[in-house]
Amino acid sequence: WALQDGLELRPVDEGWEEPDAVISGRVAPAVEKHVARGRAIAADLRRMGATELAPELEALQEAVRAGDELAAQGTPGAEAWQQVYCDVRRIARRLAFQHPRLNEEGGLLFVRRHHAHFNHQCARRRSRYSTLGGEICLLKEVRADLGGEIVSLTEGKFAPGLFGRPDVSFDGHRMVFGYAAADVKDVDEGPAESLAGVDSIGNGTFFQVWEMGTDGRSVPRQVTRGTTRREESTDPIYLPDGRIAFMTPRAGGMVQCGDWAWADCLFSVDADGGDLRQITWAKEGEWDPSLMDDGTILFTRWEYVMRFWRPTQLIWSVRPDGTYPRVIGGYLTGERNYARCRQIPGTSKVVCVESHHHNDGSGNVLLVDLKHGRDTARGEQQVLMGACDCPYPVDESYFLVSYDPRGTGPTDRRTAGRVGIYLADCLLYTSDAADDN
Repeated sequence: WALQDGLELRPVDEGWEEPDAVISGRVAPAVEKHVARGRAIAADLRRMGATELAPELEALQEAVRAGDELAAQGTPGAEAWQQVYCDVRRIARRLAFQHPRLNEEGGLLFVRRHHAHFNHQCARRRSRYSTLGGEICLLKEVRADLGGEIVSLTEGKFAPGLFGRPDVSFDGHRMVFGYAAADVKDVDEGPAESLAGVDSIGNGTFFQVWEMGTDGRSVPRQVTRGTTRREESTDPIYLPDGRIAFMTPRAGGMVQCGDWAWADCLFSVDADGGDLRQITWAKEGEWDPSLMDDGTILFTRWEYVMRFWRPTQLIWSVRPDGTYPRVIGGYLTGERNYARCRQIPGTSKVVCVESHHHNDGSGNVLLVDLKHGRDTARGEQQVLMGACDCPYPVDESYFLVSYDPRGTGPTDRRTAGRVGIYLADCLLYTSDAADDN
């Protein structure tokens, strides 16, 4: 029976029906799938030591009995099936949110900002092509009912502007991030330029690296400085030796397809912003650095030699001193970027976004097992489909993702609009589960 109007879906439930195809009449298989998910999550939590699962498992069994009764009736009303379906989804959700790691560090740090509005991989890294506004926040308690308190860590400490992705220090007490203030003209680059109607002048200053405490009480301090686009500095990460690495076009390169697209390379500075060192040399650009277990830096690089101009971005690593840069994963297939890569701690796997060149940076979530090396599809697993971004591993089977359940466009390049933070599990590895959250 198709789901129809009658049972109100709350914001947390939005988008459940369509990915499961229940709107076209496949309610019973969808119920069975999420019953299996709920039981798999419970078994996984038991392995982690969870003991307070009995109430949810009893509720799940009651929902199963309700579904069996509806099936026995032969032709029950659609609203009754809808109730069973939503009950099962909510029970599985409550079980997943009992994962012990979700609150072990005292909350979830995240950035609140407008999603990228210009569909090009170079433009979405530049502050001047982004909508200004936002803050860095702490969700003090991760709860299934969305009831956790949200505290802004940056409100009142910065002029209006734009914040980038934060990275937390090894002791958990500090964070570095990109910040660009609003309403400052770019006066050093000559006449105004325009990129497909997007004015590149006056939308804001350029990202620079800042640092402040994760408790929100310390005074922020600026780490890098610059007054032109060439000195824009984004996506900082802490290094084991106390230095801070970040992406910047300071090396002077440009992408072949347009002189508006500056090519980022990886640089580092000491904790006070001095002793600038270049780590990598790239022609078309590099993005999304993160630290691996062995202390090397994980990132993606775009090169025109990778199948003409098609922007396949493979997975690279480099030592913090710039030695041993190499491709460690990915293969040339169509137009795929292995974007936002992060290693799943203690494993040979990374989680990333299967994004594209001409989109907003969102896409499907992909697991890649690096032990298989490059130039092979072995070890790759598409675990979520839809307008996903910024996947962050909780462990090997659970991920936090930015996600828009109403993303638009073809399935291989969904575009996000209004995104929220979701908890995704891939215990069943169902490729048709666009929103197992």
